[in-house]
Amino acid sequence: MRTPLLTPILLLIHVTSSAQWTAIPTGTNDELEAVIILDDDHYLVAGEGGAAFRTLNAGATWAPVNGLGNETIRDFIRLDAQTILGASDGYVLRSTDNGDSWTLITVPIPDDVHAFARSGNVVIAVGRDGGIVRSEDLGMTWSAQASGTTERLFCAWAFDASNMIAAGRDGVGVRTTNGLTWGPIVLPGYDDRDDIRFFPTAPNVGLMAGEDGDLLRSTDGGATWAMTNPGTAMGLTAIAITDAGEAFITGTTGSAIRSTDLGQTWTVMSSPVSASLNNIDARGGVVVACGDDGTVLNLGATVGVQERSPAPELVLWPLPATDVLNLHADDLVGPVSIGVFGLNGRAVAHHILHSGERTIDTSVLPAGQYQLLARDMHQRSRFSRFTVVH
Repeated sequence: MRTPLLTPILLLIHVTSSAQWTAIPTGTNDELEAVIILDDDHYLVAGEGGAAFRTLNAGATWAPVNGLGNETIRDFIRLDAQTILGASDGYVLRSTDNGDSWTLITVPIPDDVHAFARSGNVVIAVGRDGGIVRSEDLGMTWSAQASGTTERLFCAWAFDASNMIAAGRDGVGVRTTNGLTWGPIVLPGYDDRDDIRFFPTAPNVGLMAGEDGDLLRSTDGGATWAMTNPGTAMGLTAIAITDAGEAFITGTTGSAIRSTDLGQTWTVMSSPVSASLNNIDARGGVVVACGDDGTVLNLGATVGVQERSPAPELVLWPLPATDVLNLHADDLVGPVSIGVFGLNGRAVAHHILHSGERTIDTSVLPAGQYQLLARDMHQRSRFSRFTVVH
């Protein structure tokens, strides 16, 4: 049974051969499409309508990030210790203080920017209507390039400042070998190509993920591609490859697959969520994915259950709850967003409490233990835990 003074918990799992995904409550239902790991405990996620959130403690608490505009953010890329770029609708976001503040840079690309690739000081961004723009100064200024296609481009990869690949809708692929002019490449199938990555441990071996479940693999630096079996029929959305050469691909309905042999064979991973996973990042031993309904999953660097600091000012009653649960916290100002999560981190309910409202319906919840995240209009957050009996 939960009392208000007990310490809230957050579940995180260490990366081992039997590692499993664990969901981290974020307190938002926004569709998240971009994620970047800034260090082992510092993640930045963003998505629909410019919504962006940052954690400094591996997901125990989240704070909003301002200044990223009001358009959907689809990708991040780190350029150096302090410089990060974000891809949005019609412009590139640039931060030179590790994500604390942002500058919006208009770029000559038709509408949406979907993804980045970089080599040294050279960065390209790709997007709608075959748009490709190039920067020679780490994203401060940009110039347009003719891609030779009007299909939307969703992903790109840079081998060096001259050799680059981009791919996108209906299986389209283009390549440059001089950094200036682009020509078509042949890709098997007509699936939308959502992401492309090459292995740091085997630079000629690469993977290309398809929205309808196609997975392509190249062993000759992207000159040719062949279909390979991902072991799942789910759509594939994003790829992350660790420095050690381990590959992870996320997909629809919370699916994820893993390879330890340069993408030759794949293992389907168990997932605590059914929401689509839209993006994934890996750094060191930490892997983080994000997706619909505010979903964030961690395959990170903390073993087992980690206790976090108590929040005694959040009072819940009656405990255990039956049909209703009352909440009280003196410093939370409405409207208050209430997220209810299972002990595995999976979101099970969401409520908005307006001024004077402090009761949520627990009659629809199966008997068991739950985590609760309350976040007010000033983005102050409080965690607690409760039990439901019927």
